[in-house]
Amino acid sequence: MRRIGVLLLACASLACDGGKPASQSPLAPGAPGETPVAGDDMSPAPRLAVTLLWPTAGATGLVPRGAEIFATSSPVDRAKQVLGLLLGPPPERGLVAPLPEGTRVEVVFIDASGTATVSFSREMVDKAPGGSAWEIAAVNAVVGSLTRSVPKIKRVRILVSGQQVDTLTGHLDLRQPLILDERSLAP
Repeated sequence: MRRIGVLLLACASLACDGGKPASQSPLAPGAPGETPVAGDDMSPAPRLAVTLLWPTAGATGLVPRGAEIFATSSPVDRAKQVLGLLLGPPPERGLVAPLPEGTRVEVVFIDASGTATVSFSREMVDKAPGGSAWEIAAVNAVVGSLTRSVPKIKRVRILVSGQQVDTLTGHLDLRQPLILDERSLAP
């Protein structure tokens, strides 16, 4: 009888994602190439439409493009997914990635007043191409994509490696939380 109990325990353990409990599953919503499922019926997880702002290759401003993220009740999870999409390739020709290659999102926090604090890795500054056009596009792509896609977010504070920075490349003051500068949108 004891052998049957041990066997059942082992089978239950293996059924939980290769021996790991489901809560430790390596599949994270929004992970590239992964499609999480909802429930036992293997139906796809619900998706949520969001709006991302992408810089044009001709530096004429930002253009909105629709995308989808996994629906979650957590505004922080939604924000992380939106930022993850901005760190990826642009959705079409004529648009460019707003953030330097290799940049990572380290922390996202949203306070009760609707201020999102996002900490990017050092690559945000170290690999920045420079110039006012890039800095304006990068900051407004982040701020506008978050405020348009996550209703709880009203403004965004940008940090680098967990520290406040005065600016990314010397053109925008990042010492205060920001709202989207509508003038950065393409005509």
